[in-house]
Amino acid sequence: MFATVFWQFLTNLKSLNLSNSKFLRTTPDFSGVPKLDELSLRFCSGLIELDPSIGHLGKLTELNLGHCENLKSLPKSICGLSLLERLYLDECSNLEKLPEEVGKIESLQELYATGTAITQLPDSIGLLKKLKQVSLAQSNKRDMKAKPWFSFFPFQIFSQTPTAIKFLPPTVSTLSSIKDMDLSDRDLSDTDIPYDLSQLSSLRYLHLNGNNFVSLPSSLSQLCGLQHLWLNDCKFLQSIMEFPPNLRTLDASNCPLLEGLPNLSNLKHLECIEPDYLEMTYWVDYVNEGKHDVTLQVIIKNKTNDTEWTYEANFFRTFEVNSWVSNGPQPYPIRCGDKIEVYAGGDEDLKVEKCGIHLAYKQHSQSMMETESKILVDFIPQKRGHVAVQTSNKSSNENKLSKRLKLE
Repeated sequence: MFATVFWQFLTNLKSLNLSNSKFLRTTPDFSGVPKLDELSLRFCSGLIELDPSIGHLGKLTELNLGHCENLKSLPKSICGLSLLERLYLDECSNLEKLPEEVGKIESLQELYATGTAITQLPDSIGLLKKLKQVSLAQSNKRDMKAKPWFSFFPFQIFSQTPTAIKFLPPTVSTLSSIKDMDLSDRDLSDTDIPYDLSQLSSLRYLHLNGNNFVSLPSSLSQLCGLQHLWLNDCKFLQSIMEFPPNLRTLDASNCPLLEGLPNLSNLKHLECIEPDYLEMTYWVDYVNEGKHDVTLQVIIKNKTNDTEWTYEANFFRTFEVNSWVSNGPQPYPIRCGDKIEVYAGGDEDLKVEKCGIHLAYKQHSQSMMETESKILVDFIPQKRGHVAVQTSNKSSNENKLSKRLKLE
């Protein structure tokens, strides 16, 4: 009764924000607010269902359900929102599917479904002719990768693994208005990309990070409008046969099995190509004089672009000098002239005797590969937790490398 009387005074309401209503289990009947244009239920962590009356909001243009962690499904009536332009479903971690008739939302331009449990897209998605941006990235996996030690400690076991999209329906290839598509970390393989992509003429940005491609699907070469392509962290990627003709930027970093790239001479617009960042081997001689295990941290800070990454390891108690060595590609690139600071230290009981870092750049030309160029950087501890840097060049290619990298 109260709700009915309440809505009588809100018939002209255009915007309703119920975000962070953590105890809201179900939404009210929306029949009394027919002019509603924007509805936000973001961070309603207790929300488990939407009232079917949401389909009566004929003028709704934006629906935000982000971070509704207990929402498992959307009512079929949502497909009647013919004027809806923006739908936010990001971090609805229990949302398993989109309504089969989602293609009826004719005005939909932006669909954000990062971090959901969606495993398959409905065929009707190809009817969304106005769709310009779609994100189906699996954020759980991406967030774990963002942890500085994730790529370097394979013994770490994570209890959660992302749910893969089993396949993309062929109708995806008919989304002629789409400009930005994010399919990162969805465990897609070579056969999960539709064979014919020629109709995606408006696609400019394509994120395929962290997938299971062995060979980049040849159908991607049909994307004549594609300008920016992300393939970083594709651990199984071995070959790229052909690039889209108008590609401007490419990120293929941290693809350890990638054997080579096709002829790039036809890519007249290519501005930035990053297939191999510096690899890094870092070592520390240490003594743990305490009674308990300790944590060692190696912090590498790029002062030029204000990025920082950390490597961590736990050590048992010991009174003898031990060495810790680890190797791996950097999570962030080091570019020409960057200024780098390195710190090594940890708990109070940990005594760092000596530490160092070895940087190796994988050359692309055959002549440069014949003489592998490396820089050896030694660190002399000045005080606990901080090291000053001395550099010594062990390469005959000193002049070329000094232009590529500067450490201070």
